[in-house]
Amino acid sequence: MTIVCYSLAGISIALLALLSSQTRKVDRVTISTKVARRKDVEMLTYIATFLVPFLTVAADSWRKQVALGIFVALIALFYTQGEMYFWNPILGIFGYRTIEIELVTEEVVTLITKSRYIKPGATVKAVPLASQVYWEIAP
Repeated sequence: MTIVCYSLAGISIALLALLSSQTRKVDRVTISTKVARRKDVEMLTYIATFLVPFLTVAADSWRKQVALGIFVALIALFYTQGEMYFWNPILGIFGYRTIEIELVTEEVVTLITKSRYIKPGATVKAVPLASQVYWEIAP
């Protein structure tokens, strides 16, 4: 199990580097902000309420291992179905934050950025990753 966790972490870091290098080649769009709110605080709440309690569970029997596996599978399902895949702890380790931005068009989008703060009325150059998810890449 430890090897699987280390492998997943290594793959995540490699894919982040690959994505970062490839997005530099993609045309950026300009986002005009109206209001910006940090969204990554929600990730800390998520980790504290769901994952931390299960780190202390001893999976010393097959029943506990199955129960823990089902729990992790459900969390993964909710994580992807709720489009929370961009709340990746690896991004946090590399200094990225998620910020919810209300655009001047009233549309609400998520921006993955290294910026600590986005001023109201600011314009941001970003790469679209998914529907309503953008990544601000440093020039």
